[in-house]
Amino acid sequence: MKKSRPEQVCGALIVAPGGRIRFLSRVAARYLKEHFEPRPDRYRLPEALGSWARTRPETPFCLVRNGRIVFVRLVDRSRKGAQCFLLEERVVEEKKLTPQEVLVVCWLRKGKTSEEIGKIMGLKVGTVKKHLGRIYDKLGVDNRTAAAFYADRFFTAEE
Repeated sequence: MKKSRPEQVCGALIVAPGGRIRFLSRVAARYLKEHFEPRPDRYRLPEALGSWARTRPETPFCLVRNGRIVFVRLVDRSRKGAQCFLLEERVVEEKKLTPQEVLVVCWLRKGKTSEEIGKIMGLKVGTVKKHLGRIYDKLGVDNRTAAAFYADRFFTAEE
């Protein structure tokens, strides 16, 4: 029997330069409601997400709650400053990766070195190597290539 990838369901979100939501798909609205605290203004991003979007949108945002993980990544930025984000949800297996480790695997999968991952994520190289060691242990693999191959089961082909 052929194994298939987990179902890919993505949501889209477009945010104006001031942080006001201009477009929100149904799937994205559901993810915001399920994974983030209630918002006083439903036309604004949740505080954690808004803070990330203002400071480091090049690095994917990752949040784990109730055994599920939501990824938010910048897809496009317009000339006028609007940002388009893609939201994806995955089930987290027990004893698997933390959000920080998931981000390391995302960059590992793109062929980045430990030094490059550290620079992108604002971590020291030693910290990245510690994360990699834990990732190898949790996934039961011996090297970067095997970890990246394992990650292919959980991430979309285009990140």
